[in-house]
Amino acid sequence: MELHIDGIQTGQTGRIFDIIRFFNEYNLFEKDFTQEEEKLIETLKKDKILVENLRDLFGSISNSLIYYACKIIPYDLYLLFANNTNPDVLQQNFFFLREWINRFPMYGFAVENLGSPESFFEAFEEAYKNEKNKLKIEDNNGSKKDLKLIEFHFPRNKKHLVSPNILLKIKSKVLNKNSYVFYNLSMVLIGGLGPQGHGFTYSTPRGEVIEICSDLREQEAIIVEYKQFLKRQFLSRLKKRLSESSIDETINDKIINYLNKELKPNEVINYFKKNIILKQLITFFNESQSFSIHKDEYFEIITSISNAITIILRKIKLEDQFKTRVDLIDSNKVKSEELAKL
Repeated sequence: MELHIDGIQTGQTGRIFDIIRFFNEYNLFEKDFTQEEEKLIETLKKDKILVENLRDLFGSISNSLIYYACKIIPYDLYLLFANNTNPDVLQQNFFFLREWINRFPMYGFAVENLGSPESFFEAFEEAYKNEKNKLKIEDNNGSKKDLKLIEFHFPRNKKHLVSPNILLKIKSKVLNKNSYVFYNLSMVLIGGLGPQGHGFTYSTPRGEVIEICSDLREQEAIIVEYKQFLKRQFLSRLKKRLSESSIDETINDKIINYLNKELKPNEVINYFKKNIILKQLITFFNESQSFSIHKDEYFEIITSISNAITIILRKIKLEDQFKTRVDLIDSNKVKSEELAKL
C-alpha cells in the first residue's frame, strides 16, 4: 500500500510499475487462492484487452499478477481516497482520484485523457466539412490549396493538426475498440502538455483519446533521434550512390566515415562548419586515382550531400516530426498503430 500511496502522492507513477515488474519477474506475488478468488481471476482473464495490457506492461502473466493488479491496487486506492467518513473530504478525494486517473506523469511524460474517440471524430468531421466548403469557394477563385493537413479544436482549449486522409481510413478501426491497438491521431499545436504547448494524441483500446507529451529534455531527445534517423538514411543512400559511380572504393569509404563522424545530429546548423565539410569532401573526390566522373554527376553528388547536411543539422520543430509521420503513413511505410510502439 505504501508503494501506491507514495508513488501517487509524489508523482512517481512510473516507479510503481517498475517495482511491480520486478516483483512479477521473480514471482514475489505468488500466493494460494481461495475458490472465490480463483473464480474472480478466471472472470478477469476473459477481458482480452486487460490481459494484453498487463502483458505489455509486465511481461509474463500469472494469476497472482492479475489478482494484484485488479484487486489489491484498487483496494489500496479505496483506502487512500474513499475510506473517510467526512463527506467534504470524501468528495475532495474522489475529485482528486478522478483527476489523477485522467492526467498523470509517467517516466517523464505527461498523459491526459481528452475524451472519447466519438467526440474527437465529431469535432474533426465538422472542421473537415467546413474546410471542404471553403475549398470549393477558393477553387472557384483559382486557388490550389489542398486538405492534406487541417486544424481543429478538441476539447475547446486544444488545437489539433491532423491528416484527414489518415483519420478517415482508420476511423472504423478506432471506434471498433475490440483490439489492443493504439492509433496515432493528431498533434496538439496549442494547449498541449509540452513546454511549447505541443503533444501527440493516440486512441486507446478502452475508448479514450489521450495526449502524451514529454518535457523539454525528452522532446529534444526525440528530435535528436529523428535527426539520427535522417543521418542513417542519408549515409545509406549516399553509399549506394557512390558505389554506382567511378570513384575509388577507398575514397567512398573515406567520405562515408568522415560524414558519419562529423554530422552530429544534436548540433544546430553552422554554415561555417558545413563549408568545411564540403571542402574536405571535394579534397577526397580529387584524391581518387580514377576520377573520371562526369562533371554534371559530380555536382549532382555534391549538391545532394550539401542539401542533406542542411536538413540533418537544421533546427527541427515537432511539427516537422508530425508531418514526417503523416508522409510515412500515406506512403504505406509505417502504419498508424505502429507509431505508439516506436
